[in-house]
Amino acid sequence: IFGAHVVVGAVGGGAIFQGSAYLYELSSATPTVPVATLNNPAPTFDDGFGYAVAIDGNTLVASAPGVGTNHGAVYVFVRTGTSWALQQKLTHADNYTFGTAVAVSGDRLAIRQNGYIVSDARVHVYERSGTSWTFKNLSVAYNDEALALSGNNLAWTGKVTAPSGSKDVIV
Repeated sequence: IFGAHVVVGAVGGGAIFQGSAYLYELSSATPTVPVATLNNPAPTFDDGFGYAVAIDGNTLVASAPGVGTNHGAVYVFVRTGTSWALQQKLTHADNYTFGTAVAVSGDRLAIRQNGYIVSDARVHVYERSGTSWTFKNLSVAYNDEALALSGNNLAWTGKVTAPSGSKDVIV
């Protein structure tokens, strides 16, 4: 959710179960009709496109953790006017189900990668410069901000202190 915009992922749609991401504008005259539909630019069978989605301003992110036999990919789209275009496809060399959760804030992008077991999950942090996204690190804290990871959810949260006994993991 960003302002009046909501992005919803629909995994398994389409002829080859590739999925889609739908953008809704809640302040429009028809808030239940998508104002944009984004699809994987190179769909493969059961790629899971739309598994995790996020939006911030004119940047929309959609993951496809099934790409490359469950190695995963994350697609970053940017809006110019009313049109959305692919800015970059992100993958990571040591990944396993890369893209199980995503969060975007300005020129920063966090991508969860599950391990072979849930406790092996990592968060990859990318930063945009111009039109390119570059891998920065596996981060616990990033530029005095924190990421909250809870189950398969991920969000930029600002400065966070986890309360005692919290089940959320701050990474």
